[in-house]
Amino acid sequence: KPLLISWPPPEEVPPKEVPARGAPAEGAPAEKVPRGETPSPGSETLLRDGTPLSEAIARVEGLADGVLANCCPPEPVTAALSEMNAAASVPVGGYANGFQPFPEDWKYEGPASIPDARGDLGPKAYARHAERWLESGARLVGGCCEIGPEHIRRLRSLLNAR
Repeated sequence: KPLLISWPPPEEVPPKEVPARGAPAEGAPAEKVPRGETPSPGSETLLRDGTPLSEAIARVEGLADGVLANCCPPEPVTAALSEMNAAASVPVGGYANGFQPFPEDWKYEGPASIPDARGDLGPKAYARHAERWLESGARLVGGCCEIGPEHIRRLRSLLNAR
């Protein structure tokens, strides 16, 4: 099933409906899709818009086959997993990016506004983060921007070894 990362804020998600802006790929069930959200820098129990993580998960309960922390450095994924596990009745996980942390008030203003890539997040280091996620109950792992094919191959090896 597809993983959607560009959904509206939770208050825009009507009960038991999938928003048109986040429509799943053709052939996927319209009522159940994994959902990814971005933890707020410095407060991994809040989304970037200030919504409590548990509230966001509750609002999509029954709509998603999985809930992920995404599009953030790997450390907030690790920190958010405990609350995600407590709030979700579906599998949880994360797929972090490889950028320097985004400032709290960051807004996309073209490619130049994107933070630089981290120099300490090669495939081996990223797999160590994903291993922590799996040990914390994650069942869904992957990678976002700056996480490339070598990272994903390393994750596949990690999963195969479990």
